[in-house]
Parts: sequence; structure tokens; C-alpha cells
Amino acid sequence: MSFCLNNTTIKNTKKIGITGGIGSGKSVISRILKSMGYPVYDSDSWAKHLMNHHQAIRQALIEKFGAETYTPEGLNRAYLAQQIFTDKANLAFVNSIVHPTVSNHFLQWANCQHTEFAFIESAILFSSGLDKILDKVIYVDAPQDLRLQRAMLRDNAPAEAITARINNQSHDNQYAHTHSDFIILNDNQTLIIPQLLSTLQNLYCQNDLHAQPTKYRSADVFGATPTAQSSSSGSYPSPLSSYSNTSPYTSLPSCYAVRTKQSSTAKLPATTNNGYRSTTSPLTSQ
Repeated sequence: MSFCLNNTTIKNTKKIGITGGIGSGKSVISRILKSMGYPVYDSDSWAKHLMNHHQAIRQALIEKFGAETYTPEGLNRAYLAQQIFTDKANLAFVNSIVHPTVSNHFLQWANCQHTEFAFIESAILFSSGLDKILDKVIYVDAPQDLRLQRAMLRDNAPAEAITARINNQSHDNQYAHTHSDFIILNDNQTLIIPQLLSTLQNLYCQNDLHAQPTKYRSADVFGATPTAQSSSSGSYPSPLSSYSNTSPYTSLPSCYAVRTKQSSTAKLPATTNNGYRSTTSPLTSQ
């Protein structure tokens, strides 16, 4: 599958990961980025699509687990779940087939994006090996009790089931938290948008890309369309280009030394309702 039109690509597009535990609010960050004009690859949705339509994956799964792995409607998810959740070797086999395919698919997609940064959202970013092909990683963090409440509401699942999933992810999340480059705290008290804007500005500064202008209306992330302008590099539009309505605004900070693994401590009333991922992972990345 080719994403590029007329074989046109943008060189040096930086690939940025978004990860975090169940109920942390990764999809909130993704939606804000999309509304700002940044492309975001949903690895969960694409993995499901590829497991249904990628010929090599279909053939490998059928050879391993039998013809009942697929029905006329597509992947027999209930059947495959029985095979992988009762046998770690089977799970490792499926991951060895799906994860490299998703990584290659993402790279093709990212290399055709016309922005400074291309993002990928994945709950299993480190355990799947996606971090090896990324330039930076953002970890979305939230208190465990709040994550539990969110996931129970989202999935209509009992506390025991969600708690088991949180505990199952515990080691991976600790590793991801430690090895990510930026932390965004989504605790319903700390404002998300200033944290994200600060992270974006740091990304621009690290890559010698100067976002112009240095004013961005926080209200714009919920629907306004950016004015088409060239970025400071002069080669393609920047999602942080000026907007037709310039006030009120949030000022982006000037370039400064990157403070990694440090969340904002400013506690202010939350101004938006946080939404969360509406789908679960194709494997164990819920």
C-alpha cells in the first residue's frame, strides 16, 4: 500500500511516539494534535486492518492456527484470542508477524507526510519495538485510580477486569515512563494544552525548526482551521502557522533546554471533558 501521491515525500519528517497505560488519555493527545494539523497514526486501528487485509499476515495465521482463524466477515478474533491468551508461544508468534508489519506500514505512511512531525499512538510502543524507529516518545500519565474509572466507563467493564489489565501492563508502563522523552500529565487538574504546546516547542527547538509565529490560540485545537502558510523552512505548511483569529492566545515558550520526564506542576481547573480510546488493542495492548 502506497500513501504517497506522485511519489512526493518530505525529507526529515520526525517520527514521534505517543504511549501510556490504559485510561491515561493517549487518544486525547492524538485528537488535539490532529486538530492542530499534525498527522497521527493509530497503530491499534491499523493493526486490526492489517490483520484482516494483509495477505502475508492472513497466510501465516491460517497456517499456524487453521482455516477457522478467518470467517467470511474477517478475522475470528474470539478464536484467535483463545489461542494466544492460553499459550505465550502463540502470542509471541502472532506478535512476531504483526508488529514488524505495522512498523513497516507506519514508516511508509510517515515518509509521505508533509509536516515536520508525524505521530504514532501505541499502548505497546516499547514492547513492540516501535521505539527503535522513532525520534522521540511522549508518555501520557495519569493516577491509577483515575485510569481505572476512565477505563471502566469507556469499556463498560468491572473494576476487577480493568485492574487486572492495569497490573498486567505495570512493568511495561514503568519501562515506558522511564525511557520516554516527554511526560504529559492528564489528571483532570493539570491543563493538557499548555503541556502539549511546550512539548511541541521543545521538539521544534531540538530539530532547529522555529515555529512561526510563537502565539497559538488554545481554543483553536477544538476546530479552527489553520491559515495555510509556509513554515520557516519554506518548504511546507506548519501546523503552528498563524491563525485567522489571533486572540485570545497562549504564547509558546522560546527555545530552552529540554526538561524531559518532568510534568507541569501548575494545578488549574480542567476546562474540557477528556475522551478516551474507543477501541481495544488487537493483541494485548488494551
